[in-house]
Amino acid sequence: MVAGGQFSSANGQPVTAVVALDRTTGATDTSFNLTIENRITNGSVLVRTLARKDSSLFIGGALTHVSSRGGAASYQRGAAQVDAATGAPVTSWNPEFNGTVVSVDPTPDRLYAAGYFTTSRGQTAMKAAAVLRQPNSPLATPQWSPVWSSSERSNYQQAIKATTNRVWVGGSEHSMFSFDTTTFARTSTGISNAGGDLQTISIADGVAYGGCHCNNYQYSDATTWPGLAGWTQADKIGWIGAWDAATGEFLPEFSPIINSDKGAGSWSSMVDSKGTLWTGGDYRSVRTGVSSSSWAGGFVRFPQVDSTAPATPGGVVVSAPAGDTVRVAWSGSSGATSYEVLRDDRVVAVTGATAVDVPLGGGNRFFVRAVDAAGNRSASSRVAVPADPNRNPLVLPYGSQWAYRNDASAAPADWTAAGFDDSSWRRGPGMFGFGSEAVVTSTDNPAGSSARAVTSYFRRTLTIPDVDQVKNLTLTTWADDGVAVYVNGKEVGRKNLGSSTISYSRYADAAPRTATAQAEPLQIQLADADVPDSGPLTIAAEVHLNYKGTRDSSFDLRATATYYTDSDPKPAPPAEADPVQEPEPEPDPVDPAPEPVDPEPVDPAPVDPAPEAEPEPVQQPVLAAGQQWAYRTEASAPAAGWSASSFDDSGWSRGKAVLGFGSADLGTDIDNPAGSSARAVTSYFRKTVELADRDGLQSLTLTTWADDGVAVYVDGVEVGRKNLGTGSLSYGRYADSAVRTSAAQAAPLTIEIPAADLPDGPLTIAAEVHVNYRATKDLSFDLTAEATYEGEQ
Repeated sequence: MVAGGQFSSANGQPVTAVVALDRTTGATDTSFNLTIENRITNGSVLVRTLARKDSSLFIGGALTHVSSRGGAASYQRGAAQVDAATGAPVTSWNPEFNGTVVSVDPTPDRLYAAGYFTTSRGQTAMKAAAVLRQPNSPLATPQWSPVWSSSERSNYQQAIKATTNRVWVGGSEHSMFSFDTTTFARTSTGISNAGGDLQTISIADGVAYGGCHCNNYQYSDATTWPGLAGWTQADKIGWIGAWDAATGEFLPEFSPIINSDKGAGSWSSMVDSKGTLWTGGDYRSVRTGVSSSSWAGGFVRFPQVDSTAPATPGGVVVSAPAGDTVRVAWSGSSGATSYEVLRDDRVVAVTGATAVDVPLGGGNRFFVRAVDAAGNRSASSRVAVPADPNRNPLVLPYGSQWAYRNDASAAPADWTAAGFDDSSWRRGPGMFGFGSEAVVTSTDNPAGSSARAVTSYFRRTLTIPDVDQVKNLTLTTWADDGVAVYVNGKEVGRKNLGSSTISYSRYADAAPRTATAQAEPLQIQLADADVPDSGPLTIAAEVHLNYKGTRDSSFDLRATATYYTDSDPKPAPPAEADPVQEPEPEPDPVDPAPEPVDPEPVDPAPVDPAPEAEPEPVQQPVLAAGQQWAYRTEASAPAAGWSASSFDDSGWSRGKAVLGFGSADLGTDIDNPAGSSARAVTSYFRKTVELADRDGLQSLTLTTWADDGVAVYVDGVEVGRKNLGTGSLSYGRYADSAVRTSAAQAAPLTIEIPAADLPDGPLTIAAEVHVNYRATKDLSFDLTAEATYEGEQ
């Protein structure tokens, strides 16, 4: 680490306002050697700001020359660029500011600087500048001519921070302005009350934090001080505030209460790898609760809180009134710990279940929203109203009784049929399964996971009132891990079970956790024509595990009916036409027989055969989810050619997918026990598969997800990527964004490779998964492969 300031010695040795230190011991790091001089006025050297980018360290302050290990001094006035490892000056670069630099922020091609200067290399640079990282240090074009909140004498700037599209600048006379990084047009303005100069800026996760000696009000859109011309809204600010980094809008929801000793406020800030905001300055104490405070001692930190709302509940139905109450039911939401039921505009019930009885009243318009453990609330569901008292739409609620079989063998062939005798099967109420607190009837095997049934079977006979008036019937369930549903022996829907014939030993294609499965339900809508007009319905389902050691599995099913009404009556069947009596045909006249003549032989006209229907393509699984992979998670890149089929991965680790950390459905945890700082930026995976049959092969489809970024290869050739831009990839390349595992899995990367592009022989599928930052909350990888053949394989 490198420290700068206004000092002349460190660890008893002479230095010039800058020193490199061992981060653990504090001892001076002698591999870094830098001498700073100020050959103007009284020669006092002052380092006000340090920032590193790539291999360069940028220094700003009151300085004119820098040198290393007795070498020649390099003229770099106001700001200097040196090698971050050794301190050697970059002699071709000199912005030559005519005043002290207070803050710098380097990007790959520029250095943004703010301070007391008015020129750079003789060109106008009014208290802020964008200097190109090129020889001779030219200013970026077009010319940046900022207009500040006050006159030149008092408009010095003390903080600067850039994003891709905006550069934020804060300083005297209380301003926090942003500018377009391409045109340098001013894009947002804000000014605090008297005594509110901005002194530090940090940007992370789309938020710009501005620290100041301001403890009053922030006036959005104000442009001048005094007078606050143009302000549109005033919001409380207490020594540090937050702005939307993309729009410039002030964010009043971030409003800490901090006590300052002398009123100097915040002098420095940063956001660490875990998203925690740190700010240091004149801080005595900080409010930590409604009626509690903690001593600050000059530092305050604000850990990032969960602000992601759970998914909106779906499938809300309201029963017909039963006395003065109705039953409201809905589908579960991922991440929800409870649900709020609203009647009109008021919450009338809070529950952890997915159905509840509530009182009638008001307009009887009902909504449901999900609440997670952090208190985040989803958007409200669509409105639902009580059903016709004579026709309850909820014909089969969750929690109903079912017959079930979870033996370690297949059920009889006709187990889905209406006439099947299930009297020997067990009975119990939903929810069925294991591994979830919501399970009512356990289907686990007490002998352990190895004795579990791969497939469990469920049956329920349902009598629907006025079944002949049902317009459609909706069945709602979920795949945990895979499910197929039948009505009167006919399959009506499936999920996570591919498209081919299903057997008892068929493992599901994925292993979602119960909450994830419930949040992504399988909804099957049967039209009038698919629902018999009389008699009961037999609903059957089979639930398959992804692997016997899966953490949880579950099943329940709800059925809701929509009826024809007086305004939407059931269509009448077409009338049968009366039979028409055909007249007796007149006998054909008979001509006298002609003299026999030998006919000329005639070849029959050729007849083209009717074209045969084009057979539908057939999909065959090649690589299922949850398989064994070779993987490498070291803190360095693998040898070149790691994705090729000839690469020797015998030294790599092996593990079952899903591979990753921080997610609930892992097969192999690949986290580093030394902590997030020791994690690999990039993890590598390899798997060899065999295509048993190439005849009629049309394509191979690979399906994975980007958590956080992924690139996929077949026999060393890249075939797809996501969240990794378009350039070449290296081990140290971070993903473009941080994605939670559930969100990544919900937006998969699907890669279709034509058969002509597939090499002969076994195929080596390889993938590299990049984190967005080392402390990311989760990372995961799995991949499936499916071959498509011409029909009738």
